[in-house]
Amino acid sequence: MKKIYILSILLIFSLSSFGQKAEDLLRYSQQNYMSTARSAGMAGAFGALGGNFDALRINPAGLAIYRHSEISFSSSYSNIFTDFKTNNLSGNNYNITNRTNEYMLGNFGIVYAIPNYSGDQVRVVLGFGYQTINNYNREYTGQVNKSANSLLDWSAFSSNGIAPDKLYQFSDKLFYDTRLMNMDPLHANEYGTVLNKDESVNQYQNIQESGYQGEYNFAVGVNIDQRWNLGLNISVNRIDYQRRSVYNEQTLADTKSNLDNYTYVEHLRQKGYGINAKLGIIFKATQNLRLGASVQTGTKLDTDEEYYSSATSNFKTNVDGKKSYTAKSPLNEYSYEINTPARYNLSAAYVFGQRAIISTDLELVDYGSGFFSIDENKDEYYSLNQEVKTFYNTTINWRIGSEIRINSMLSARLGYAFKQNPIDPDSDAINSKNNTNLFSTGLGFRHQNFFFNFAYVHSYYNDNYTLYNFSDGNTTITSAMLKQKIKHNNFMFSVGFNF
Repeated sequence: MKKIYILSILLIFSLSSFGQKAEDLLRYSQQNYMSTARSAGMAGAFGALGGNFDALRINPAGLAIYRHSEISFSSSYSNIFTDFKTNNLSGNNYNITNRTNEYMLGNFGIVYAIPNYSGDQVRVVLGFGYQTINNYNREYTGQVNKSANSLLDWSAFSSNGIAPDKLYQFSDKLFYDTRLMNMDPLHANEYGTVLNKDESVNQYQNIQESGYQGEYNFAVGVNIDQRWNLGLNISVNRIDYQRRSVYNEQTLADTKSNLDNYTYVEHLRQKGYGINAKLGIIFKATQNLRLGASVQTGTKLDTDEEYYSSATSNFKTNVDGKKSYTAKSPLNEYSYEINTPARYNLSAAYVFGQRAIISTDLELVDYGSGFFSIDENKDEYYSLNQEVKTFYNTTINWRIGSEIRINSMLSARLGYAFKQNPIDPDSDAINSKNNTNLFSTGLGFRHQNFFFNFAYVHSYYNDNYTLYNFSDGNTTITSAMLKQKIKHNNFMFSVGFNF
C-alpha cells in the first residue's frame, strides 16, 4: 500500500498509510503530571509527598497521606506561541508567529478518608475523579517560498507503473483526477505533473489540532503505622484527537505552466479507550525524609480511526473544458490498538518541619517498547513497530520542586522539570536532540477547611519538520526544513474543601 505523510513533525522515515504512524504512539504515551495548581507550582515533583489529587497518577501511595476527606476542582488557561523560521531556496529567511489560547479542565476529584475508630495503625483512603493528561488544541502555519520541488513530484514518481484506477486513492488518485498529475502519452502508466521542469512554487500549510487525553481514576491508599503508605489506582484512559491539514502550492507570477494553485486537505480523527494500573509506595524513613517508588503499566488503547482527503486544482485557462477540479477520497474507517509503554518513578522529599518542603522525582520510560497491534497481533504492524524500536529511546525525566510556608495561611512554590526527547539521539531523525525545559511557580492559600492554589508554568522546546519528506531508499524528495520554537504558558488554579 502506498506510503505517504504530509506533516512529518517528528521523524524522517517511511510512514504507514492512513493515520497509523509512530508519532501517534508518542502522542498518547507522553503525560502531563500537573493537573492541580499545587502540583504544577512544584513542577509535578510529588512522587514522595502525596496529600494532593495529582498523587493518584504520579504515585497512588500519596493518597494514603490524606487524613481528611476532600473535594477539589482545577482549571487552567494556556497560550502557545509557535515561531516558524525557514531558510528558503532563495537564501532569505521567512518567519511566522502563531498563537493558540485555550481553557481546559485540569481535574475534579473526591477523596474519602474512611473513619478509623480503632487508632492510626491502619488508615484507608479512597479516591475517585477525572484528570486531563494532555490537551491537543493547537493551530499553526508553515510556509516555504520558491521551493524547487513539489509534493506532486513524489506523487508522480512513486505512481509510475501503476494503472490510473489502481492509484493510491487518498492522494495520487486525487491529483490525477484533478489534472495535477497526467500520464505520459508515449508510455503507459508513466506519470508527470502540470509543473514545468525546475519550476518553483510557494508552499503553505495550516494545521488545526484539537482534542484531549483524559483519565478516570479509581484508587485506594493504605497507611500503616504512620510510616508505610501503599496505593493502587485503576485508571480508564480516553483519547479524542482530530487533525485537519490544509496544504497549498501556488505557482509564481512569472511561471510558464497553466497551473495557478492547488489545495490538498486531510482529515483525521482518532478515538479510543484503555485501562492501566498504577502501584506505589511511600516510606517515611525519618521524621523528615520520605522515599517513594511507583510503576504504571502500559495502556492498550483500543482505537477507532477515520481518515479522508480531498484535492482542488485551479488553472489559468481551461483544461478539458474546466478551470477548476475537485476530487474526494472515500472515508477510511479502521480499528487497531496503540500499546503505550510502562513508566517507573523514584522519588524523594525532605520536610523541614512546618516551614518548607523540597522534593524530586526521576521517571524512566522506554518509548521503544510501545507497539501497534490488531486484535493483539503485533505482526500486522511489523514494519511500523520496528520503526518505533529503532527511533524511540529510553528517557529519564527529572522534576524538582519546593514549597515554603510563609505563614499559617500562605505558601509559595517553585519548580523545574526536564523532559528528555524520546527520539534516539544517535538516529538521523530531525528532532532527536530537542528536549523540553519547564519552569513553574505558585502560591497557595489555606484557611480552615478551604484552600485555593495558583500556578504559572512556562515550558519551551524546539520542533523541526518538513512539509513533506519521502524516500524509497534511492530517491528522496523533501521540502525545506521549517524550524519551530514553541513556548507554552499555562495559568492554573485549584479550589477545594476538606471535610
